Amino acid sequence: MNVVNELRVRIRKDTGRNERALIEVSVHPFIVRYKEAFLEDNILYVAMDFCSKGDLSKYIKRYKKTNTLIPERKIKRWLLQIITAIKFMHDRKLIHRDLKCNNIFLDDEERAKVGDFGLAKIFENTEQTNTLCGTIGYMAPEICRNVAYSFPADIWSLGVILYELMSLRHPFKSEHSNMLSTAQKICEEEVCAVGRQNGKNIQKNGSNMEQIWRKSGANVAQCGDNVAPKL
Repeated sequence: MNVVNELRVRIRKDTGRNERALIEVSVHPFIVRYKEAFLEDNILYVAMDFCSKGDLSKYIKRYKKTNTLIPERKIKRWLLQIITAIKFMHDRKLIHRDLKCNNIFLDDEERAKVGDFGLAKIFENTEQTNTLCGTIGYMAPEICRNVAYSFPADIWSLGVILYELMSLRHPFKSEHSNMLSTAQKICEEEVCAVGRQNGKNIQKNGSNMEQIWRKSGANVAQCGDNVAPKL
């Protein structure tokens, strides 16, 4: 059960329409199933499928403790699953806007499932928005600059997720960074080298993803064309 303060919900004028759309879009093997939502005492409760293996951020922390890298085969599998889920969303005019390791959950079989659609938006007549939202460190440069953005913003976030899985660290944030310095690094595209020693294919995919980052105009189909065939 996911609990969200009503204040966050009130910001969204189209909550009812989005709820119906989320129930529809969540019927996918790599998206957390969104079942129902109800309001009680100014709190919105969202019923979703339980993912017993936690999320990718916990997985990364576990590998950090043992000072070992996540096996390449796991990263390949998750990447393809996430790309498939994003394509499914984008084909239905839904942009997630808060993709990050904390929002990629793992089920009993460790399949990746995209979750937490609290900031998702449905595009209708327009294909761009300029609402400042998301999680700093995963926001695309155009969001940090407060200019219009669209579906490619999700692809940027996917690139950050891939970087973290490969290197066990964030490409823009450090222990001493704050929100402002992180946003500045994103806008200036100061990405550190991954430095992964094993897995030539995954390194090559990382380079392709970095090119997608720098363009920040690719769609999920282009992302799949650049990455998936090589996995």
